[in-house]
Amino acid sequence: MKRSVIECRAAWSDASRRMAPRMAELAAEYAAKAAFLCLDADAAPELMAEYRVRALPTLLFLEDGAEVARLVGERRKEELRALLD
Repeated sequence: MKRSVIECRAAWSDASRRMAPRMAELAAEYAAKAAFLCLDADAAPELMAEYRVRALPTLLFLEDGAEVARLVGERRKEELRALLD
């Protein structure tokens, strides 16, 4: 099973900026379990539409390319770990 986490964010989003260090820590911690990707909402509006992203930050959790979970808004690391473990 190939797992991915897509972090949809924007530089102008305060919540996105606050989440960035947490996501970097989790990416390092879970590097062997999942691929972590960052998607800039302003640079990729077509992907935002395709994934139906309406608020930032949005975290998409994928397994074998299919979305299995979605979190919208700023979240604690414990919540994210629960989805990754």
